[in-house]
Amino acid sequence: MLLCATVLCAQEQLTNLPTVYIETENSQEPYDKIHEIRCFIRIADGTSVLEDSALVRLRGNASKGYPKKPYHIRFDKKHSVVGSPAKARRWTLINNWGDKTLMRNLLAFELSRRLEMPYTPFGRAVDVVMNGDYKGCYQLCDQIHVHKDRVEVDEGGFLIEADAYAEDEDVYFYSNNWTPVSIHYPKSDSITTVQINAIKKVFNKMEQNSHSNMDRETFLRHFLVGEISGNTDTYWSTYFYKNSTSDTVFTGPVWDFDLAFENDDRTQPICSHSQYIYRCCGSCAGDMRNFVNTFINNSTNKKRLKTLYAAYRDNGALSAEAMIAVVDSLEAEIQASAALNFERWPILSEYVHQNFRVGHTYAQEVEWVREYLTERFAWMDNKLNYVPGQALEQVSDEDRPRKELRNGQIVILRGGNVYSINGQKLE
Repeated sequence: MLLCATVLCAQEQLTNLPTVYIETENSQEPYDKIHEIRCFIRIADGTSVLEDSALVRLRGNASKGYPKKPYHIRFDKKHSVVGSPAKARRWTLINNWGDKTLMRNLLAFELSRRLEMPYTPFGRAVDVVMNGDYKGCYQLCDQIHVHKDRVEVDEGGFLIEADAYAEDEDVYFYSNNWTPVSIHYPKSDSITTVQINAIKKVFNKMEQNSHSNMDRETFLRHFLVGEISGNTDTYWSTYFYKNSTSDTVFTGPVWDFDLAFENDDRTQPICSHSQYIYRCCGSCAGDMRNFVNTFINNSTNKKRLKTLYAAYRDNGALSAEAMIAVVDSLEAEIQASAALNFERWPILSEYVHQNFRVGHTYAQEVEWVREYLTERFAWMDNKLNYVPGQALEQVSDEDRPRKELRNGQIVILRGGNVYSINGQKLE
């Protein structure tokens, strides 16, 4: 049944951000992750308006217990929303309860894009109104699942997650090293016992045979996103996927950064530690800490990690200055919505979740992220012995960045892509 959209049609954007209006049947609030509620959704985004009936429910694990709830949306039809690459039915609304900058996930996604992960989740800040009640500033993001514009896996492949909350999922197993693993594809309503056992065998091989079936490049890029951002949850929830045509298991996509960028009071600041965050104070599902240790301490992988980091530093994709520019842009974009959000949820001066510091203004919260980025890149440079300009002599032909003069402008070429000197992707 398509709900009446009369109340919604008169509404436009509340701020400069897109506004997602949700009207549920009988004004019922979503109450758990299982039961979907019929609703009508209108997304106002400038001159663009999307309207469709849908189903909505809660999502997340710890996050669904906060006053500001996270939601999962399932449209009746496939849509591209607020400029997303994917045209799909399933979307997530991330609540950012403990992240008072309201941007940490988006900032980490930008790191993933700059490190050229095969797939980075789409996300955009939006305002959300449900049944006439303003819920706050959210991030409208891809749902992590198998899809041609998301995680691209063929019919015989899989999408799994080393997941501390695996027991809350429909299909999961424990590895031989007692790591909990959720299976997201094949889907729970079609997967067979034979398929589950085959997936378990592949994961056990990764844990026990020196990661011989793992793709090194995606693992290292995923590792760099986690360490640069200082994400204490990187190996609490880690996705892997594989196609049927190859034995290789890929790492990704990146996900869940509300505790990153110095937002976890258990880290005692991150840059005060000599060890990587995953080793000194990160949260890990099962045996994932040893899993990462084995891979990172391999001499070939360790050398490649330094080479990768140096190459992206040299081509301008990674730097404190470049990422702070992203922070500046996001702050300007989110600022008006943030003001409404913290009127609705007046927590700026309160400790919530794992806040490392408690400020009094939105600007102060954002400034701490800038300070962290400056400190963290200096820390990573020292940890990986980065010397500017030397990466060109260390990388393979396919990864070697090189300068070229095009139309009077110096650009950097790498891996079939073209970048400006400051790291902006041009082609």
